[in-house]
Amino acid sequence: MRFTLGTFFFDLPTVDERETIWGIYLKKYNVSGDLPNDEGWTGAEIKECCRKAHRLGITLMQAARYIVPVSRSAAEQIKTLRQMASGKFTSASTPGVYQYQENPPASRRRVMGIWKGRSPSCRPRNPRPESPLPNYAGIASGSSTLMRILKIHAQVSALYPARIRPPR
Repeated sequence: MRFTLGTFFFDLPTVDERETIWGIYLKKYNVSGDLPNDEGWTGAEIKECCRKAHRLGITLMQAARYIVPVSRSAAEQIKTLRQMASGKFTSASTPGVYQYQENPPASRRRVMGIWKGRSPSCRPRNPRPESPLPNYAGIASGSSTLMRILKIHAQVSALYPARIRPPR
């Protein structure tokens, strides 16, 4: 028997869906703190923010500075997909047919984590250094992408040599 329930459109996650995604990855990577402005983020970008914060020992706000949401880098393509899907596909998030809205509701700032609701005295101290990653704006704009990645890797490796290993 074939799967014949229709064609679904998966839009960017809503505020409530992003809260649920944050909860999953905050728990998985054992990080907490103030959440960055995640308007337009996908689940993969939320996961990457938590992973960076965990692996580099930095806050979520610092890790978020190194996330470029697909909603910003491919905004026109997303808008085109939304317009094309409007009225033609079943929504994966809400009951019924997907309807594109030009202006989504505004986001709100949240604080979540595994220690939410507990007093600060019972929270473990973070043994990792709180130094932020260096600002990479000084890297020459004419250099190739690979060279920029190698320079960033070298700088991060110098900050956290035990945590980051070169690819095999």
